[in-house]
Amino acid sequence: MPGPIQFERHASAKTEEGTNHNADFIVIDMNKRRSVGIQTKSFFARQETVDKYDPERIVCIDGAMDLANRRAVRTKHGSTKERQVSWAGMIAADHMRNIHSFGKNESILMQIYPHHTVIAKKIDAKVRLGTTKVDRRGMAKIITPRILKKL
Repeated sequence: MPGPIQFERHASAKTEEGTNHNADFIVIDMNKRRSVGIQTKSFFARQETVDKYDPERIVCIDGAMDLANRRAVRTKHGSTKERQVSWAGMIAADHMRNIHSFGKNESILMQIYPHHTVIAKKIDAKVRLGTTKVDRRGMAKIITPRILKKL
């Protein structure tokens, strides 16, 4: 579940050990009565950035490395040279692209927003993603063991 807004401000204050407990999401194991925080970033540039989080309580998820949230982009117009860049929003766009907009599996969004608005967002996501595929199972195989290990 998403971390509460108040948690963001309080948790980013450093503890006595010099780490912080800031987390975007919280995973709760009701049987073990334990929780762990998930801190996500588009790209953790340096190991020092990861090290500032409490290793006992926080799992850091790197969008570029763990979620394959990156894309090859041409460095110059008309050139064939490409470089990998983090593409924040790729997973969200894939989710929008796959929303059911009619029939019995219709998304609840279709009841909240006008149909033409949702359809326009789906078309925009399709254009932005092109043929890019998001491997949700692959992502789950990478991050699930790390989260469960902390619980």
